Amino acid sequence: MLDTKINNFIFFSLSNFEISGGTISRSIPLLNALSKKKNVTLVSNINNSKVKLDAKIDLFNIDVIFNKFEKIILIISVSFFGCFLSYLLFYKKMKRIGDNLKLLGVNNKEIFSVGEYIDHIILFILSKNKIIKEFSLDVHGISHTEFKSKKNYRIIFSIFFYKDILAKIIDKKIYSNATKLIVLSKEMQAYLSEKYYINNSKFYIIPDGIDPMMKKVDVSKDKINEYLNFYNIPLNKKIIFFCGEFKDSSGVDFLIRSYNDVLKKNKDIFLIIAGGGELEKKYFELVSELGIQDCCLFTGRVPFYNDFFIFAKLSNILVCPDLETPISEMCIHTKYLNAVFTNKIVINSYFKIYDNINLNNRFSINYNPSIKNDLYEKIMYSVKNYKSLKNKYSQNNLKIFDLYNYDNLIKPIID
Repeated sequence: MLDTKINNFIFFSLSNFEISGGTISRSIPLLNALSKKKNVTLVSNINNSKVKLDAKIDLFNIDVIFNKFEKIILIISVSFFGCFLSYLLFYKKMKRIGDNLKLLGVNNKEIFSVGEYIDHIILFILSKNKIIKEFSLDVHGISHTEFKSKKNYRIIFSIFFYKDILAKIIDKKIYSNATKLIVLSKEMQAYLSEKYYINNSKFYIIPDGIDPMMKKVDVSKDKINEYLNFYNIPLNKKIIFFCGEFKDSSGVDFLIRSYNDVLKKNKDIFLIIAGGGELEKKYFELVSELGIQDCCLFTGRVPFYNDFFIFAKLSNILVCPDLETPISEMCIHTKYLNAVFTNKIVINSYFKIYDNINLNNRFSINYNPSIKNDLYEKIMYSVKNYKSLKNKYSQNNLKIFDLYNYDNLIKPIID
């Protein structure tokens, strides 16, 4: 357990927490739950009062931004030239971050990086330059496994091939030097422990979970009708909904192709895709190539606590079509838990770790991403058996919340 004598925690991230993604869906509910038991300060670039943080959390705006080019330079510098040069290269920004953390009394509190990879690196640099004594990390993803999931990873001239090399170098440094590591599962702990020779006493397991604030989200019929009219969503069709990042491992292209096959058998289906990312143009072009523009809506990125629930409410079937990656067996995705919480029919990729939660399709319908037509078959099955499946999963929110709400999941770091 964490040192119970310390009741004050500082969480650090350069994020502004405005763009939906892993950082928001993981970090905000984690901080909200912890603030009920401990004193919590969030050091970040938040400047939007709409971010759903508990009023008990003290917000400290760091006002430091690294652009994309600066992040690349910092990563290369840390990998090959060490922390001292990296600190000097970005002296003004590093000093500002360090001065503000010391102002908050960081050396007498637990400090965690809860944001992106660059946040982990910055705390590592500050600790090596003795600006802060120690740091801990919330590891909700492993960067080099992400790069390995890229389709052109093995091409020697691919940018992802070199990103993977850099990530492995940095991972070993930051994970070995971190005081504590919060990970998503015992499988992730075993992977990191074996790969980087990390003592198991460093680890605390807090899976992805469900934010208790989600229970307070109320979607009115007027709001649903507003969205139906604004986006011109057909009322007489079954709605399939996806929400997530547009990347190779998300399986969106697989969903689009499976949906196209469904349309050949049943025209009374409409697909809504919410999200954004590096493959956005590719997905637009695929929908155009298949000639299904009139049957498919791209909404762009949507605010999680509001638009996600509105689109989920007006939909009939939610799909989580993730493809297999090295991290697939290490965690249950947040978007899966959120989808199940909506009480809708959910179709999700099956990986062995899901036996811990969805044995015999308890909460959702598993499909095998390695079988070519299985997603198509599961969509057709869900449409055909819609009434019985709708009734089966109508109380999912109560069951899944009991198992995966953050108020319970944070016990390893507060008891």
